[in-house]
Amino acid sequence: MERIGRNCFTALVCMLTIIVSSHTPSWASQPSEVFLEADLVTYNEKGTIATAEGSANLRYGTIRIYADYIHFDVESQEAYATALPEKNVTILSGGNKLYGERLLYHLPTEEGVLDGASGQAPAGIGQLYIKGKKLDFAPAESAAKKGWISKKTAARFKEKVTIGKWSETSLTTCPQENPHYRVVTNKLTIIPGKSIVAKKPKVYIGGSYLFTYPFDYVVRLNKKKSFLDSELMPAIVHDSDKGVGFGYSGPIVWDDGEARIGLTAWTKKNMEWTLALSQSLQNLGLSGVSLFANVEYSWEETTDQQAYRPLWGVKGSWNGWTAKLWWSQRESLNIEKGGGEIYKNLLYREPEFHFYSPYWPLMSWMNTKWRIAGTAGKYEERRAKTTYTTDRLGLGLMVSGVADPAPIRPFWSSSYWHYRYDGGDDEQKILWLSAGAGYKVGPLDARTAYRRRWVSGHSPMLWDRYGNLEELYQQFAFPVGKDVSLAVRGAYNIRTSDWFERAYILSYDTSDCLKWQLVYRDDLSRENDDWISMKLVINAFPDKPLAFGDKKLSSPFPF
Repeated sequence: MERIGRNCFTALVCMLTIIVSSHTPSWASQPSEVFLEADLVTYNEKGTIATAEGSANLRYGTIRIYADYIHFDVESQEAYATALPEKNVTILSGGNKLYGERLLYHLPTEEGVLDGASGQAPAGIGQLYIKGKKLDFAPAESAAKKGWISKKTAARFKEKVTIGKWSETSLTTCPQENPHYRVVTNKLTIIPGKSIVAKKPKVYIGGSYLFTYPFDYVVRLNKKKSFLDSELMPAIVHDSDKGVGFGYSGPIVWDDGEARIGLTAWTKKNMEWTLALSQSLQNLGLSGVSLFANVEYSWEETTDQQAYRPLWGVKGSWNGWTAKLWWSQRESLNIEKGGGEIYKNLLYREPEFHFYSPYWPLMSWMNTKWRIAGTAGKYEERRAKTTYTTDRLGLGLMVSGVADPAPIRPFWSSSYWHYRYDGGDDEQKILWLSAGAGYKVGPLDARTAYRRRWVSGHSPMLWDRYGNLEELYQQFAFPVGKDVSLAVRGAYNIRTSDWFERAYILSYDTSDCLKWQLVYRDDLSRENDDWISMKLVINAFPDKPLAFGDKKLSSPFPF
């Protein structure tokens, strides 16, 4: 056995390069050069096995392996890396970084096993921390042969992608060694650029097991922003009409689509449920296009009846442009038109088409951006025992801006819509303007928003008929105890000189990753549509989907 220090590293690199080149199969896609460096390198007399000790690192194409010890076998072309106690083996590949206790990696096939694996990835506005007993990883084509993903999914990757399959894994967005919450699963699959899917995970708060989530825990990944597509905790809500509700919902995903299931039990009404299906058409060559269908069984106030409410259609997204064509029957509307006016009724879309452009930058002042939109559809509206059918065509322009975080942070937005009905017999023009700011007043975190709407003409339908409006929103948030804060918001109709809404948001935030939130909405208008909702909020995912049956407070504030 011979020993080589760092000053003789170049000679070893050359030797390994020659040997590996002679053993590399013709199908190997990575460059064949292997670079091995350490405080001390030893190799056997035949030069087929090299051992690196102390700050060892191995480079092979885009792969980087760092460890205390690395053993490399030229004949099998396998690298085995280990770390000292309290240290980690690190493997870098592209933008991925993984840690573990031991690594076995086969260079030509780019397949490996990492024991005691851990890693992190951007998640929403935070980080997702992953720990597992074992991580198997392989290129997409090999992963499909192993059954980790489908052949269709593997064929879609235009660039080389590594698929990871974790076992006995925990996930959290808390950076602490003992996280405030975590989900634990026996099967976790990561598909770069698409999703992280944990099958039926167990939910822990602190160190206490709460329950097993019956759906899939899904973190969607895309180039712009990742987001949570699951609602871990049940929805607990009180509605002035339905009473106390306890709901649960979540997705079950497969390669090209998903099913979302939701159930809510009420004390004053019968159980409500929903089933939503979505199927991508990418395997037919229609990238970004998917079919969807949804059926909901729910109670509607104006008819005082529970009924099936189906909707279905096709939607697509291309380079920031989105479009949707859909039909609906007995759709239950609950539209807040502003100033305390809430419209509730049934609507049939037969069908409706709409599109939205991406946002384009307009000017640097307040990061101002703009977009366009359009819609066309045929609608059926029920009023008492009479049915009204109307065609509508509309074009819209939207502009908005939000300043960067500062002691005083202004924002504004405006939109203009021009609708024509029944071939031009009626038309409605709507101009919206909203402006405000977030600021500090001593210990108070304050926000103010002024909104105004100008309307010319009218719609022959009621559901999209709007009137002139002028309103003011004011919110103050302040601490009321250790880890507890209260936000109070009021909404004032300037035209009628009436307060039409009060809202109270009580937050219990014990960490930087998790908080409990209790929301009470006091409707001061004649509708008296009061409700209370309690939920668990994961701070990294403020835009997670709303659980079926839950309520969300509409807000004029963009942050």
